[in-house]
Amino acid sequence: MLRYRREPVLPIHLLIGNPDIQSDAWAKPQINMPLAGGLFTCQHCGAFITGERIKRKLKGGGGRLHDYYRCANNYPTDDHPSVRWRGDDLEDAIVADLETIRIPDGELAEWFNQTLQAAFKNTSEVQRQQRLTLKKRTTESRATTGTADRGTSYAR
Repeated sequence: MLRYRREPVLPIHLLIGNPDIQSDAWAKPQINMPLAGGLFTCQHCGAFITGERIKRKLKGGGGRLHDYYRCANNYPTDDHPSVRWRGDDLEDAIVADLETIRIPDGELAEWFNQTLQAAFKNTSEVQRQQRLTLKKRTTESRATTGTADRGTSYAR
């Protein structure tokens, strides 16, 4: 069991829950970089694309935030390109790429939309049937044993 060199003055649960006592070491702001979640990979080496937020100080005070995306490979080969995409440029490139796969025919697009809706409707119906079957089995199990099984009482 690990022991602290010094006993804390306040219990840790009070420090974490109290914003007046929290310092930057306790609570760091979460950075939302949705394109860096493993959705894209580097075309050269296959590593994930990661995001980084850089703060630049302005001469007049204050600062400006810049979002960049780059290859997460920290040990690239000599022929690996060093490219950082600005966040806005990457979003524009994704939109342009998605425009190339747009279905031009309205009738074909409508058919595709209806097919997708039917497929997901069928999936939700199957899930509903599974929930009903599980509920029925739970009820039957309770009736035969006379007591509720802890594992099945939480399943819904």
